Amino acid sequence: MANHNVHGSINSIDVIVISAYDTAVKKGFNGTEEEWIASLKGEKGDTYNLTEEDKADIAAMVEEGAIGDIDSALDAILAIQESLLPKVLTFSLTDPIGTSTYSFEEGMTWEQWVNSEYNTIGAYANFDGIWVGYNASLYFICDYDTGLIVSAGDDIVPERTYYYQIW
Repeated sequence: MANHNVHGSINSIDVIVISAYDTAVKKGFNGTEEEWIASLKGEKGDTYNLTEEDKADIAAMVEEGAIGDIDSALDAILAIQESLLPKVLTFSLTDPIGTSTYSFEEGMTWEQWVNSEYNTIGAYANFDGIWVGYNASLYFICDYDTGLIVSAGDDIVPERTYYYQIW
């Protein structure tokens, strides 16, 4: 198995960054890096096909002047469908070697994020804070704007920068 780890130092501190693939292998993934990458791609969701009844309803709305045309009606239907899906936003997290962007759903608390598929760094909630093990040290996540440790029940703020603080 190839070693995908990156070794280096920052300000005389030795740093080892383990690749996501190596982490997956360590957690039990059996396969090549190419197989692992392929496993990250999900199937495309079902596409809704308008029934003849749907088309007749839309045509009637166009005739009655309720909507301008078929294209406008389809745009409105798509907008409604999109509004029903969770809105995925991002935040930034600065660790000892740089800043990365992570996704979360609108209205998500830190505890919900820790227990979601968006938590790709192995963070966990403990003592009402959010913690990350990194380079043989334990860090808690702080809000860059306030300097305070984030609590499990805090909402994640979109486009906000958070950072690791050693414990």
